[in-house]
Amino acid sequence: MSQLPPGLAGQVHDGPPVKPLPAATVLLIRGSEPWEVLMLRRPGGADFAPGANVFPGGSVHADDRLLGDPLRGAAVRELFEELGILLARGARGFADEADAERIRLRVAHGVSFPTALKEAHLEPALEELHPAGSPRSNCGGGSTPVSTWPGCPKARRSTPSLARWRPGPG
Repeated sequence: MSQLPPGLAGQVHDGPPVKPLPAATVLLIRGSEPWEVLMLRRPGGADFAPGANVFPGGSVHADDRLLGDPLRGAAVRELFEELGILLARGARGFADEADAERIRLRVAHGVSFPTALKEAHLEPALEELHPAGSPRSNCGGGSTPVSTWPGCPKARRSTPSLARWRPGPG
């Protein structure tokens, strides 16, 4: 293994290679010219990339398969866990703040995310997640502006203070 440049020791993995695991990353984009992307800052004491600005996401968990598509299910779960954004819908349409609060309470009491959704008569809005490069890769499926979609941070009171909309390149 080659020597790390000064200043990078402890900042990057310099051990043996690790086996990659299935994971999902979510990019929430709003606007067009200029556009913004939602990112969060990892806590300083985090095991992985402390203090880094990152997109919400993480590893696929075993129960994500209960949400239909494990990768998209992981994206919906991680978006909720990390930012409190509930990308789900029920008979009344998209989940709202009251729905999100009910799910938060159930999960806080040890109920799995898929079970909490089912109990609330909600389903993950997997169709709102589009693969990278898709012409509709944005929150709300391209038909609803992100800033007015009920699950997006501008419309929510409980967005974590470490989450910020950041300007895209341009």
